[in-house]
Amino acid sequence: MKAKHVRLAALRDTRPDRTYRLSWLRGTRWINGQLEIQAIFVAESLEPADVVPCWIRASDFPFLILGSRWYRGVMVGKPLGLRRLLIPKAQSYRPRGVAMLSDGKKLNVHPSYALAEGGGNNPVLEFEGFDEGDEHPLRTYLPLTEVYRSTYFGIPIALPGILGGLISGAMANPRFEPWDPDGTAWIDRPREARITPARALPQELAKRLARFIFSEHGKAALLSIHRWTQSSFAAPDINKTGKAKPWLPIVPLPYERAVWDASVVELPVDENGRRQVLVLHIESFDAPEPFNELEIVAPPSTESGGDGDGQGGRGGMLLEPAPREPVDDVEDGWDPQLEPVAIDDIIARDERVRRRLPRVVRSEARERGPGSRGGSKVIEVDKVSTQASGATNKGAAPLVFTDDDPTAEPAESLRHSIQAIRRAVESVVSRHQKHGLTAYARFLPSDSRVFEFRVPASNSERAKTLAVSRQYVIAEVSVGRRFAYVIEPERRSEHQPLPLGVAWMTGAKGSIRHAAFSTEDIHRLAQAIETAAREGHSWIRKAAEFGSIGVRPVIHAAGSPPSPDGVKRFSDRISAQLMAVIGDPIAISQPKTSGMARVS
Repeated sequence: MKAKHVRLAALRDTRPDRTYRLSWLRGTRWINGQLEIQAIFVAESLEPADVVPCWIRASDFPFLILGSRWYRGVMVGKPLGLRRLLIPKAQSYRPRGVAMLSDGKKLNVHPSYALAEGGGNNPVLEFEGFDEGDEHPLRTYLPLTEVYRSTYFGIPIALPGILGGLISGAMANPRFEPWDPDGTAWIDRPREARITPARALPQELAKRLARFIFSEHGKAALLSIHRWTQSSFAAPDINKTGKAKPWLPIVPLPYERAVWDASVVELPVDENGRRQVLVLHIESFDAPEPFNELEIVAPPSTESGGDGDGQGGRGGMLLEPAPREPVDDVEDGWDPQLEPVAIDDIIARDERVRRRLPRVVRSEARERGPGSRGGSKVIEVDKVSTQASGATNKGAAPLVFTDDDPTAEPAESLRHSIQAIRRAVESVVSRHQKHGLTAYARFLPSDSRVFEFRVPASNSERAKTLAVSRQYVIAEVSVGRRFAYVIEPERRSEHQPLPLGVAWMTGAKGSIRHAAFSTEDIHRLAQAIETAAREGHSWIRKAAEFGSIGVRPVIHAAGSPPSPDGVKRFSDRISAQLMAVIGDPIAISQPKTSGMARVS
């Protein structure tokens, strides 16, 4: 499985022969319209003072785990020492500064956890904690950065709303609102609450947002972050110079008590012989929610068209523009002793949210207002994720989709293509099954949903705002361990040069590798398709530039809408290309013919 690895572009220029450790975080600045955090990395070498300060964009905050190890810009290790800690009074804490040397007013974490430089402005919060099953308290120090990483800045798509003060009311640009403030309010306080997330925000993240929107402590933290942003970065000269400013404000956790599964460092006992631990990474937490029931308002199904109606970046997962340089490959010159860390392994899991099954309602034509319920109807609740996962040796495609991958109901313009694709993949699977081969076909992410991505023309904020979502029909065909994918990008006009494509993973010199696609491969294809559409040519040639993906084009049936015979001919062309990639069933099954005959 080729997982989506944790990467930091800011570390691209570090020495490729060294591994670095994230020592501490110390400063903030506002530059080019975004918040950045200064991180201190230390090379694992014998040379003294091999320290690399880097400015990291706040949207990468979930990656900034203290003590994590990095090689060629990719995370290759997380801190060890996992413990289960009970925090009975999460609102009873004391801020402590951190120092490299002994200081009566500040916490000295040496020698257990050596800082590369002074602690800067990143304090720790001291709590009374307990090891699970132990009645003896221990002084538990949680860096302020981990409070932000595990909660408030753990949802990058919500950052504009948090920094922009959405908790106090609507923003000037609704496209940056991760939730609708008019549709997010108590229905029956303190029992039942309602949140109306943006279309690009999946249910799992909406549940996490609701935790601190409706928590008094969480709401106070959001207000504090907004006021700090205004007071620290509102001056025009700051925006021009990018000068470093004071550290993040001290904010409370959005719960009264919690259980943490955390990576910790055991510090020396204090002057009274009391045990002390420094928390580096909260892997998961289980804490009470501020409500008993949560209602999530889902967007109307009619909004999933993605037809370029000029409504900007509404809906769809925001992907970066297609890179101009070759896509990184961790296998190229990679140290085989290092294993890249997947993104799913670094996000702090909210165990209570994972267990919650909220009531989901469709937004109807109704008056907007806090807690208004007119016209809403209860619909069936999906599972947390309908995405596919599994290992190839178990007969399942190794596709791992994150919470940031939104899905939608297919647009009407895709109906005939879906009909042709379904007929084609069922035909190919049936032909192989008749020869005793294990074969299946399925639509991703599910039979009734499609992916919806939007790719800006550049990395500018304006381009990201104006990017329009496009739907993608993706069908997977598997015969044994051979995989092929039928990919249909939504065409916003009949003449847009976006043919359907049959895609596969390639090996050396363009040979078919028969491997399954990862999430990253699907994202790369979406980036290539959008770039090709802007340039006015077929995306098949653009996808070939990646060097690891092969695509065969299939031209659309003529006519709009196509005739039934046209759809059938279109389906037959898809089947022919699938057979060319998967292989003829007689040839595939030939080596097993004699053995099968004896069984029969």
